[in-house]
Amino acid sequence: MLDLILLLGIIFGIVWLVQKVRADMRASDEVALDQAWRLVIDDPNYLDRRHNEERKRVVDEARKHHREAPAL
Repeated sequence: MLDLILLLGIIFGIVWLVQKVRADMRASDEVALDQAWRLVIDDPNYLDRRHNEERKRVVDEARKHHREAPAL
């Protein structure tokens, strides 16, 4: 009976440790994402750069669809 309790304690300890590590990893990912967004938002040229990137994406997609269209 003592062996069963010890085994369950070890299993629960391992599960707790895995959960703790995963929670810490998620928290560090959220901090990194928050820092990245602050860097982007603090950029004075962000809106212009975003507009240019969106326009470039639209043009690239149009070119891609134009090349894929069958010739009549």
